[in-house]
Amino acid sequence: MVLPCDKITYDDHEAALPAWINEDLIATTLRTWMPRYGAEFGRADAIDMIRRVGRLYDIFDEIDRYEEIPGSSTGEFTRTGA
Repeated sequence: MVLPCDKITYDDHEAALPAWINEDLIATTLRTWMPRYGAEFGRADAIDMIRRVGRLYDIFDEIDRYEEIPGSSTGEFTRTGA
């Protein structure tokens, strides 16, 4: 599945940044992950990493909105009011 954020090009990263991605988060991402990768990467790469983690969080948040239907023998779930 292709999500809208997958279609963002590196040139679009700066204009399309959500408010929660700020300079401090980008700098922290670069400081944290470059040594672990053992390679240099740029600002656009850090933004890409941050966006992907954000998408993962959104998926987990969506999963939390479901609960198993009591008495279901097939593991059916329903969306809660949250």
